[in-house]
Amino acid sequence: TGRPIFGGFQTGTEEIPTPFLAIYQTLTAGNQGDAMTGTEYRGNIGRMLREVAKGEYLDVNVPGNEVFWATNQILTSNKDATNYASETNQLVRIDGRELSISAGDNLDVIIDKINNAGLSVRAIKGGRNNLIMESTTPHQIWLEDVGGGRVLKDLGLLNTDYPHPPNNLDPTVTVNGMSIFEMVIQLRDDLVRGDQELVGGRDLGLLDMALDNILRHTSSVGAKQNRVDELAKRSEYDKSNVLAMLSKTEGIDIPETVMNFKWLESVHQYALAVGAKTIRPTLMDFLR
Repeated sequence: TGRPIFGGFQTGTEEIPTPFLAIYQTLTAGNQGDAMTGTEYRGNIGRMLREVAKGEYLDVNVPGNEVFWATNQILTSNKDATNYASETNQLVRIDGRELSISAGDNLDVIIDKINNAGLSVRAIKGGRNNLIMESTTPHQIWLEDVGGGRVLKDLGLLNTDYPHPPNNLDPTVTVNGMSIFEMVIQLRDDLVRGDQELVGGRDLGLLDMALDNILRHTSSVGAKQNRVDELAKRSEYDKSNVLAMLSKTEGIDIPETVMNFKWLESVHQYALAVGAKTIRPTLMDFLR
């Protein structure tokens, strides 16, 4: 299709050709010059499904903000939500799943709804009655207010000027967690500074976490590949059976069929000849 397999539906276009955007900055430390200082995910979390059997679908892509994430992400709102209550019935979307927020729902009710939605995200109340959200598996948390709603904006998580994901968090939100690319950038900077303690401790630990996440997704892709191989073998088996059935019901032996046809044609001609000799027309037959 021409789309990157790690970008959901949004990438592969002229405006957004690749899932990640590299951010460069001139660094003087270590005479690095123009060096990559960060990345931004520009894809989305869409799944491209392909039908592999009747009524059975497999997704053939993995969003980059899942497979290339090194750690769990923690989003800490810095807004006091002590007196917050939703004014109307609204919808929020977290990691692609919509949650209904009813009029009058306060922070405790909203946290309970998030934690019981079956998401890989856990919500807790902070010490300042603020909302904290943490992923339970390494990935970038995807947040949206749906249909003009303001729940996540009012709770201080989403940017009111740019509410559409990705990279739509409010500037006041404290973000912990990083992608694999950011982790490698951090490792590079620590190596340049010669900070052996951070390199041997924190950075290698994060590298192990990143590799574990990649291996987890690799296992998932391997399971899908095995499923596709199994379906391909079953399709070949079904094809052989169908062709055999068609051969029995519709197939013919050409030489034998031609010989039988010629024999029947000879019998037919012989019968016509016998009939012509047996029933000879007379002049009276024509006069009648």
